[in-house]
Amino acid sequence: MATCSPTGTALKIEAQNLHFDTKCLAAPAETPFTITMDNQENGVPHNVAIYQSPSRSKALFRGRTVVGVATVTYRVAALPPGTYYFQCDVHPQMNGAFVVG
Repeated sequence: MATCSPTGTALKIEAQNLHFDTKCLAAPAETPFTITMDNQENGVPHNVAIYQSPSRSKALFRGRTVVGVATVTYRVAALPPGTYYFQCDVHPQMNGAFVVG
């Protein structure tokens, strides 16, 4: 179950040891936002993608994959309210809830 709520439009997430540093991200509804991903893994590719559900049948956003150590800031279009799913497409075990409210 989602355990976070929006606190602004500048989201941050870190990738290290094949894990994200959070299992929940949140953004305000109907407002564009950014996600800054800090990939701390030397030579390891990661990205952040947002899907409608864990089935990954509908992508709402797919960030480009970056090979660490590197930082990238994704610009994401406004999303309607709801609870979605995010993951690293390269390592799907890196995932969590994405709350838009």
